[in-house]
Amino acid sequence: MMRRRAVLGALLGALLGALGARAGVPNATSGEVDDMESLGSIIDGIKSEVLKGAKVGPETFLENVAAFRAAVDWSERWIQGVLAWHASLWVVFLAFRKVYEVQVGLFFGVTIAVGLAERLNALGAAHWEKFATQNYFDDHGIFAGALFCAPMLALSLCMLLNFLHLAAHMLVDVKRREFKDHLTAKEKEKEKEGKAD
Repeated sequence: MMRRRAVLGALLGALLGALGARAGVPNATSGEVDDMESLGSIIDGIKSEVLKGAKVGPETFLENVAAFRAAVDWSERWIQGVLAWHASLWVVFLAFRKVYEVQVGLFFGVTIAVGLAERLNALGAAHWEKFATQNYFDDHGIFAGALFCAPMLALSLCMLLNFLHLAAHMLVDVKRREFKDHLTAKEKEKEKEGKAD
């Protein structure tokens, strides 16, 4: 329906342009020029009425999300595998959120995967017939960004916040040990002074 309106609008625009060019012909009489101008205004009115309700695509964020959900075949195994991959990354993150070494390894792994997303998108575009029912891999990588990168970037943000949390606790632990060591050193000095007297 929208394509039909767009084609009709383009045809009307071309017709109007041809009429305008014709109106500038020096051989035309003034009556013919007036007729062409009135015909041009009628065509402008028809064109504006036809294109008034035409909408190119989704306009709001929720419309974009609904369009994305409708466009993707969620029953495809490889898409389910990508979603399972994201779920497993979140499980590892939550299970080992207090283990610094695991968090660092997971963070670098996610960062490398996001960095390779462009190449994975190009690879998917070249071989999509082998594993998908439709080509999800455009030149701009919109699908790869939405389905592959966005969840991992959200995970990376949560990991950075977790790193800040771990660093704050490490700083508190270091300051506590430092304070205890300082108190122990003072007690030893008092003991030495007491024995010296």
